Amino acid sequence: DTHPHLAEAAAYALASDYNPTDEFHHGLTLILTTLTPDTPPGA
Repeated sequence: DTHPHLAEAAAYALASDYNPTDEFHHGLTLILTTLTPDTPPGA
């Protein structure tokens, strides 16, 4: 599934104190999984 706000959430985290919500953490996991294809989804 697609989360259009992922880029915004990532940018916000980089520009602020890192204190992710569960939703953001899920988004971050998706980003990391996308950047690292060797990592199985949900890992």
